[in-house]
Amino acid sequence: MTDIFSFFRTGDEPLKISPFGTGNINHTFLVEGRRGRYMLQKINTGIFSDPELMMQNIELITSHIEKKQPGGRNLRVIKTKEGKPGYRDGNDYWRLYNYLENTRALDVINRPEDAFAAADGFGGFLRVLSDLDPWLIQPVLPDFHNVSHRIHQLDEAIKENRMGRCEEVRAELEKIKIFEPAVVQIFQRINRGEVPVRITHNDTKISNVLLDEQTLKPIAVVDLDTVMAGSVLFDLGDMIRTFVSPVDENEADVSKVAIRPEMLAAMVGGYHQATKGILTETEKAMVIDAGKMLVFTQTIRFLTDYLIGDVYYKTLYPEHNLVRTRNQLRLLSLLVEKEAQWKAIVKQAFSMH
Repeated sequence: MTDIFSFFRTGDEPLKISPFGTGNINHTFLVEGRRGRYMLQKINTGIFSDPELMMQNIELITSHIEKKQPGGRNLRVIKTKEGKPGYRDGNDYWRLYNYLENTRALDVINRPEDAFAAADGFGGFLRVLSDLDPWLIQPVLPDFHNVSHRIHQLDEAIKENRMGRCEEVRAELEKIKIFEPAVVQIFQRINRGEVPVRITHNDTKISNVLLDEQTLKPIAVVDLDTVMAGSVLFDLGDMIRTFVSPVDENEADVSKVAIRPEMLAAMVGGYHQATKGILTETEKAMVIDAGKMLVFTQTIRFLTDYLIGDVYYKTLYPEHNLVRTRNQLRLLSLLVEKEAQWKAIVKQAFSMH
């Protein structure tokens, strides 16, 4: 990897390169040089088949943020010596970012203040990009949040039954079919244009906001691979999915999955603080719908991957994607069971801040 690093325009010499982070898709390494530190990433080209297009988007986004927040602690693309935003090595594609010092990413939120700060970070990301034309951002993963497409993928996986696993997931499939009609209706509202098209992150898990180590205030949003034109509901829904439970999607004991009202209220409050005057009343009213839609979508994505042989998400053991499926199904059930209560919390949070 020292050779790869040398293709980038840093004027630095790497002293140590080590694996970094907990991402499920790309391979990330921390490079410690004589002059500074850097994030070196090998892109998963099996998923991102056009990394050049993806980096075109990321360059547009990061340069826009730099113009709006000059000299800030912003994520910056470090170009190759040939002036390109990434380096292609055969079938592999590498990119290099600056390392944002004195920041931390959370994997699980334990305090309402952290939920507020992380949501404030994602809201600030929406705000800073609100004057950039969404249609300038190219779709790197078409149908990424298309519920109908994800349902079709699951149906195809069931028909093929490549790994012979369908019989053992019969109960999960039955639950999914119960939730499906209501979620499809939510997605159809987006398709009909009931909410505006915005530049959205599309993967708003808590670890994708870097917080200041001392103040725990949001510094930067990272992992910009899936930034595309879409609905803010995709981002809000994924925040619900990853903020409100005390355990993440890998927890096998579903009795530990829960919805913490104080985290939901803090999340909405933080997002509202950063996006005042931007969100429509329809977007605000559909926050819990967004949560149901994103948790449902993630459930069937995990199950589809399990049925086709675990080709998308990194797994640590054979049943890992099935564990994730059951975890998300439990979260979805909790969202639906007390939906009126959650909606009341959201409404109050929007009125308070």
